[in-house]
Parts: sequence; C-alpha cells; structure tokens
Amino acid sequence: VNVTTEEEKADDTAIVTKRIIFIRHGNSIWNKMKQQGTAAKISAMATGVYEFAKSSYYDTASHTSSTVMDAPLSDIGIKQSKEMNTFFQTRYSELQSQLQTIENYSQSHEQCNTFLMESSKIIDNLLLPINITSTLNLSAEMSGDLHRVQKHLSSAKSEMTTSMHAFNCKISAEKKELQHLRCIMSALLQSSNECRVVCSNLRRAISTAIICLWHRFESNKDEHLCILSCLQELGYGLDSISHQDTNTVAKESSLNTIRKG
Repeated sequence: VNVTTEEEKADDTAIVTKRIIFIRHGNSIWNKMKQQGTAAKISAMATGVYEFAKSSYYDTASHTSSTVMDAPLSDIGIKQSKEMNTFFQTRYSELQSQLQTIENYSQSHEQCNTFLMESSKIIDNLLLPINITSTLNLSAEMSGDLHRVQKHLSSAKSEMTTSMHAFNCKISAEKKELQHLRCIMSALLQSSNECRVVCSNLRRAISTAIICLWHRFESNKDEHLCILSCLQELGYGLDSISHQDTNTVAKESSLNTIRKG
C-alpha cells in the first residue's frame, strides 16, 4: 500500500514509503494430515510422491485433483479464510465507530468550552462598573454573588483549557493509530490503484488470497491477483512443489472451487 501523502507525491526529493501486508495461507490438506499423527503423515508423503510422478510423466491433468503435491486448502483452511474475510469487515466497522466516538468527544469538549466562554463574557459584562451603577442597581449581596460566579467561571475556563489540552494529547496518538489500522482494513476491502495483491504460485496461497480478499475483488471486477513464483515458500516437501508458472493460468484445484456463499 502506498502511504505517501499528496505533498510527498509532489516533492521529488521525498522518500517514498510502502506498507506491505502479509497474510499467511490457511490450513492445507497436507497440514491437516500431518496433525493426524505419524501414520497419516507417512501416508500423505507416499500420496505426494505418487501424485508428483503421475502429474509429471503421464497424466498432467491430474494436478487438479492432487491433495498433497501443491496441497490445496483443507476444509479447515477454507473456513479460516472465510472467517478472516468476515474479520476484515467487522474490524473496519469497529474502527469507524471508534474514530467517530473520538470525534464526538472532541466536539463535546469544544462545545463545553464555547458555553463557558460565552457565560464568562456575559458575567464580565454585567460586572462592568458602568452597568452596575447606571443600569442594574445591584445590592451589595447580589454584586458579591456575581463576583463569585465570575471567579468560579474563570477557574472553570482554566480547568477546561487544561483538560482539553490533556485530552487532545491523549487522543492524538490513539486517533493516528486507529486511522493507520483503518487504512490497512480499507486496502483489504476496497480495490485501489495505489495497492496490488500478490501471492505465490501455490494453490493454497491463491485460494487464501481470493477468499480472504473477496470483497476487494468484488469491488473491482477488473482487478487481477498477481501470481509471483518468487514468493513461493522454500521447502523440499511435495506440498511446496508446483507445476504452475507465472506466465500461465494456474490449474484450479477441484477441491478448492471458489464460489461466493
């Protein structure tokens, strides 16, 4: 995500910064089988060897149904990806609400301060010597009461000024952090020319990206998921081996058919 401001864009000497958001792929079928114990893990390894040989030498189309080689998401991984998609939407709404609450508190402080200032002006005006002698004819007791009100208002103004300064200092960092998080959530939910979605050429990564960022891709039907083989995780396991290339369309797993709902 490009986080430069409009001023920085106009300044050729400004340092351009980027924000990179990482999303780990969901639980794969290989991950699930490993968690089922040693026997299941050995069985999965044997299945992976068979799938690799089959798809490499005499039945390349079988890659679409492989479960260990280039392991697709398991049912657990699909559920995790859907939950992440929901989390992005929920978190964005929460951040919007928190920022609105801060704004409401700030406006309330400003209004209270305005009321105090106006009240103080009225009292000060009432206590001008010319008003006391020629207009109001106040008794000594009432005049004393007004002076006490004036004193209390002066103290209240001072306290409000201190309170507003402390409040603004406190919420400034919090507001900035919330805006920072909202920017991240927005990038995950809304398509933008300032941001690109990339993933490795492994099918579990592709499926995770599409499911997690479904609303982003829905917001712009023309946006593409960029597949980069250089992002492929390093490993000797067959689950990390893919026959895909970045200049060809990835073979979809029959176990990870992507549909909304």
